[in-house]
Amino acid sequence: CLAATAAEPALADRVLFSSNVDGDYELYVLEQAGAAPVQLTNNSAEDTEAAWSPDGRRVAFTSSVKGNPDVHVINADGTGDLRLTNSPGFDGSPQWSPDGGRLAFLSDRSGQMHIYVMKADGSEVRDITPQAVDAGAPRWSPDGRWLAFSAADQRESHLWLVRDDGSELRQVTRKDKAKDFAPLWSPDGKTLTFTSDREHNLDVYRVNIDGGNERRLTDHAALDVAYDGSPDGKALLFLSSRDDGVRHDVYAMDADGGHPRNLTRTETEEEAPRWSPDGKSIVFLRLGAGGQFAAYRMHAAGSEPTRLVEWPAMQLQPSIAP
Repeated sequence: CLAATAAEPALADRVLFSSNVDGDYELYVLEQAGAAPVQLTNNSAEDTEAAWSPDGRRVAFTSSVKGNPDVHVINADGTGDLRLTNSPGFDGSPQWSPDGGRLAFLSDRSGQMHIYVMKADGSEVRDITPQAVDAGAPRWSPDGRWLAFSAADQRESHLWLVRDDGSELRQVTRKDKAKDFAPLWSPDGKTLTFTSDREHNLDVYRVNIDGGNERRLTDHAALDVAYDGSPDGKALLFLSSRDDGVRHDVYAMDADGGHPRNLTRTETEEEAPRWSPDGKSIVFLRLGAGGQFAAYRMHAAGSEPTRLVEWPAMQLQPSIAP
């Protein structure tokens, strides 16, 4: 593999990403600034949708190494690859519970896309989704007792909460003909931030988990899409095309929607911004001249964006280790 470019020492935490530099998508970890990334997986399949365990020792991901997508777990040093699911359809998009003991994932094994929960060793798999629901984007609550998700039909999608054992279901948003999606929990577990087209344009909203006090955080003719909340709950990252109406830049704003600021200000497309666990830096993707996204890291204020690896290949879904 090619060597990584030098990065600022203060931004030297481990960064996980997927890349097709060797032909198919494999998982890599950039262990430290200036080092070559460590390759975690090495097969002829597609390995994507990687997620750090809360203790930073393991990685859950989606792999098609056995033909159809399944959920796998691997140690952070690339050892101990374990296939956790085995169904004839899609199993993927794993999300760790806050205590690291369970994984939520999406599967269409029932004929619809449902949310399943299992122990981190692959045992005790349970469908926690009502049979009539086509679910997406599950996110654990900070206390690990609930999952927020979007449920869609042909006309609309709303946000729901379900207990981790499937025993209780609550509808959070109810706007007619709206498409509400991608819920993000506040650190205190009291509110959800989400993206919606309810006013005929994509904007960012926030709602209490009981469905009350719904408020609009962005109100712009351009597209605004929420991506991540800061660990301290004081700020949000979102993508917006408000500068030219076409390309997306990485923006931050206060948690109440105040002080939106463009962090990147480039002439190209950017995607997938994520905070570091300490809130001091942000990783994101930037489209290059060759039509491929590359992973970058910058300080939380938007300064000193640094390309992580100088590879002539696509990089996807960067995230920083706990």
